[in-house]
Amino acid sequence: MSKLVIVSPEFNSYGGVHVLHANDLGSIAESLPDRKVAELGCKKVIDPEHLKPFGKFRARAWAIAERRGIRLLDGYGQNPDLAKEVVTEIQIVCREAQDHADFIANHWSQLVEDWAQANPKWGALIRDSAPSASWVRSRFSFAVRAYPMDLGALEEMGIEENDLVSEMGGLGDRLVTDLANAAKGMWEDFISRDKILERQISPLRTMAEKAKSLGFLDRRAVAVGQDIQKVLNSLPAKGPYEAQLPEIMKTLRGVMKLTLPEEENPVVKTEIDYSSPIWAA
Repeated sequence: MSKLVIVSPEFNSYGGVHVLHANDLGSIAESLPDRKVAELGCKKVIDPEHLKPFGKFRARAWAIAERRGIRLLDGYGQNPDLAKEVVTEIQIVCREAQDHADFIANHWSQLVEDWAQANPKWGALIRDSAPSASWVRSRFSFAVRAYPMDLGALEEMGIEENDLVSEMGGLGDRLVTDLANAAKGMWEDFISRDKILERQISPLRTMAEKAKSLGFLDRRAVAVGQDIQKVLNSLPAKGPYEAQLPEIMKTLRGVMKLTLPEEENPVVKTEIDYSSPIWAA
């Protein structure tokens, strides 16, 4: 309980936009640039589509950290025995992001020219506003930091009244709350569907993985993680999973009960006829 490894992805990328100055527009009689070239006081010197992948890379990296971890400080606290695997997965994403950044920097002049030709009226503005390829390359950086947190070290120094100590002391409750909220979200999603496919089951696998990885924080998480895994083991290799929904929903209800009193959770109080389709309840 006293030891965790904080894993924090760091993704910095160039946005392809620069401040739009008054002298960029030339004569005041000219119309303003099209929104795809300039918007909200910023001018775009490259097709934004080339930069969109960086948002996806960043989201993937943080999703990997979150899948087995719990939010703490500037990252996600991980089981020390699994932290290396998490870091390795994020490093793979970092390399993919860097490869795309290298492509942009290596083809920078051509990408700027392509954008200028696609917007000929504002071609001069685009060419004049584009920074150098070396400057663009310097705007990209992708890495992952990992460092240990050990409450035992704080205690040995006599530091017991500390916000971090309090925060780490409550991680078990937070983990259980995270699992219960995820279960509630799945429940609400399932009762509105008439077909359950692998995509809808994926969050259940994430819950099981998180409970298994961080179960040492709270034994309640271990128990519900085992229940979830039993359900996952009973599922066929491919969906749809309507036939297994009664057992899935029963398990989700058990997870929700961990933090929500019955009188505050009308879903839990609902009696369900498991002989009929779950979404008909």
